[in-house]
Amino acid sequence: MRILVLDINYPSDTNLYGDVFVHARVKGYIALGHEVHVLVFFTRGASYEFEGVAVTSLASLEELRSAIDAIGPDVIAIHFFQGWMLEKIVKKIDVPVVVWVHGAEALGWYRRLFDLRVNGDFARYAASNTLQLSRMRRLYGYIRHNPSRAAIVFVSQWMHRIASVDSLRAIRPYAVVPNPIDTELFRFERKDPALRTKVLLIRSFGSRKYANDLAVAAILRLSRLSGFDEFSFTIVGSGTLFAELTAPLRKLSNVTLIEGFQTRCAIRALHSRHGVFLCPTRQDAQGVSMCEAMASGLVPITSRNTAIPEFVSDDASGFLCDGPDEMATAMTALRMSPARFADMSAAASRSIGAKAGADVVIPAELALMQGLASQ
Repeated sequence: MRILVLDINYPSDTNLYGDVFVHARVKGYIALGHEVHVLVFFTRGASYEFEGVAVTSLASLEELRSAIDAIGPDVIAIHFFQGWMLEKIVKKIDVPVVVWVHGAEALGWYRRLFDLRVNGDFARYAASNTLQLSRMRRLYGYIRHNPSRAAIVFVSQWMHRIASVDSLRAIRPYAVVPNPIDTELFRFERKDPALRTKVLLIRSFGSRKYANDLAVAAILRLSRLSGFDEFSFTIVGSGTLFAELTAPLRKLSNVTLIEGFQTRCAIRALHSRHGVFLCPTRQDAQGVSMCEAMASGLVPITSRNTAIPEFVSDDASGFLCDGPDEMATAMTALRMSPARFADMSAAASRSIGAKAGADVVIPAELALMQGLASQ
């Protein structure tokens, strides 16, 4: 197949935390012999290459339409659908389209009240989000009446359920396929039991959605318990909240703070030196960084909310917690039992490979696209 991928935030050497889950798909499609073209729209930057993938940057709608015509794809894969696309792209071309829904583009503004700021930014976001949801409703309606021309994919059952609620529409037909995890890069290696007290956090600090404040609170709770000096913590991230949220930890000698972005190879190296992944959240449609850590054999300590229980089985492949106290208790439980840690580490990698390994996800997505393209 000739596949055209549209994404506004494709990763680059200067944007390492772009949509790496889209890049993982592209590499998977190419590896299986498909011709893939990646277009990044409405950017005036130069076209570039990222990890062997050519990325074409387009500055205008006219350039985008011309590129689609020149490529002549069998199918178009759209990530993070924007409302204008239905009338100006999807309905204008005689090419089937698959739209992936990841979260922000389909959730009501009231689900982000935890990020409320006392200024005009949130008000502007709420206004634009209301318009976006209206356009998403039109997309869902179009797909329902044109199943041979368009399909929609959600990365979790939770994402589909909440999108249906927020759009006030029963969304069907649809597919649920999680973001693929590169289990070759993030491959399982049996963990030394000593790593059960080596705790890693890799998160964006750009939003309260990532709940880094809860992770900090959990570490502070643990610091008041016996055995805390046996632990070491590595906190990696970047964002406007980094300095503020990590300030209480700077006095602790067993906490290492690394501010900045990391390459995927660097993340893999960090995985190899740790055994526990601390990743609470307030909202996740999947939790890709958590899934990557699980694939590497780290035991996740996370939150019992949104889509997380679809990817973590409590007390089997990780810990689902309802607050900092339970997170501290989970870390203590692993410290007290090397055997439990070893079992959960292996279970985390095995379960995420079965649910979201690239060797499972990529063929499922290709089959969906092939089916649509052949109609």
